[in-house]
Amino acid sequence: MLPIIYLIKIGLITLCVYTGFFLALPQKVKFRDIMPAVVKADMLFLIPAFIKITWFTFNVDYTLQDLQYFMPGALLNFFDPSLVESWLLYPLQAFNIYEVAFWFILAYQLKEFFEEDFRASFKTVALSYGSSFVVWVVFVMFLSINLG
Repeated sequence: MLPIIYLIKIGLITLCVYTGFFLALPQKVKFRDIMPAVVKADMLFLIPAFIKITWFTFNVDYTLQDLQYFMPGALLNFFDPSLVESWLLYPLQAFNIYEVAFWFILAYQLKEFFEEDFRASFKTVALSYGSSFVVWVVFVMFLSINLG
């Protein structure tokens, strides 16, 4: 099931970025050119997963809540999860240094479409993927308010 989930995730991210690049450069970009960059940039998220596995392998005194809310480099680390409203937990976990690094790595890999102009590439990634990311976070917040 996990490979299917990642394939859907990569496909949706590629679609969002492709849409932004298609609107910015209609003749230059193809979906198949963007997908490898998204896959490479997404490899960055293996780092926090490795940190989490390592952390809980050597730290044996933890609760299920510690495991659930632990995200290296996230804003949630500055707060006590038990004191935070439930609808704010996901956004505080989602906004982390790895997400920001993902944007920069993706924009760097796709700058060739803008003739090596990183600023234009980053702007397109931020407008396409960034807006989709914010919509996703708001959707999850909406679900946690209504279902939680």
